Amino acid sequence: MGSTRLSDGFSRACHEILPALCSTYGLRTWLVTARIGSDEVLVEHHGASPKVVGDRQWAWAQSPVTSQLAGITPSVAPRVSSVPIYAGSPVVVAAEAQSMIAAPMVSHDRVLGGLYGLDRGDRTDDLLQAAPVVHAAAALLGELYEPQVSAGERDPGIDDLSGLANRAGWQQRLSAEDGRCARYGRSSGVIVVDVDELRRVTDSLGPAAGDDLLLRTAGVLRRGSRAWHTVGRTGRDEFAILAVEADHDDLAGQVRRLRMLLRSARVRASLGWAVREPGGGLSAAWLAAEQQMFSAKRARRARRVQARGVRQMGLTANYWDH
Repeated sequence: MGSTRLSDGFSRACHEILPALCSTYGLRTWLVTARIGSDEVLVEHHGASPKVVGDRQWAWAQSPVTSQLAGITPSVAPRVSSVPIYAGSPVVVAAEAQSMIAAPMVSHDRVLGGLYGLDRGDRTDDLLQAAPVVHAAAALLGELYEPQVSAGERDPGIDDLSGLANRAGWQQRLSAEDGRCARYGRSSGVIVVDVDELRRVTDSLGPAAGDDLLLRTAGVLRRGSRAWHTVGRTGRDEFAILAVEADHDDLAGQVRRLRMLLRSARVRASLGWAVREPGGGLSAAWLAAEQQMFSAKRARRARRVQARGVRQMGLTANYWDH
């Protein structure tokens, strides 16, 4: 692979997704490959044999993904022997596979590599049921796949302070995920987090204290998100989480965890969240989450004003009592 290094988010997602696919569908070996020049290179694996790991590089022209994209071969082969092109593929030979499922890893119409499930035994046609999920997983990994930028080279999609995606980078991920949801019928959502007291902290304690508050918030949001989620700083004091493969219950649970983590980190913030609706897409979910966040912010301010009034009344009563 030369000097190419994969992003931490992509690697963490592979380490969660591949074992989950293995336990769900029973295929013992799962591989993620990257197209690098004219080669197909193994970049992540679960349950791979020493031979597969040792070979780890094949000609891209002989990849099962190549013939699949050309419409020559199916994505699922319960019996590899019935698909001669697959039977002679280097990745199949190295894994000594008798059954296989393969899906291209694609992002923005660029073929980046492949996701493979392989097993040494024949499988029945029930493997066909796995195809939609495996293709959706490959598309998700395609969105997350990005070789790390070399030291000293600035990534235009990353916020300099927090190291999270900036607004442009986050919106790019949002658009790609919206396309994936529409294509595969998957569910995702958006969580918006607004830091309530950034201006007060910055004005009273200085810019360094404000930066520290933002960095603490960024750290909490990272810890409270899954490996395949995208966390971004979308404004001066606003953050957003693209919660991939999440439904209503998933988002509600994540918001509860985030509130607990934010309290533990002594960060006051207002949150809003929304799940993608087929008619509106993720941009509409982002807008709905922001509106919910602003409502929460107004309610928090109203409670603060009310509490201040109660305290003042208490002080006045004490004064007159004495």
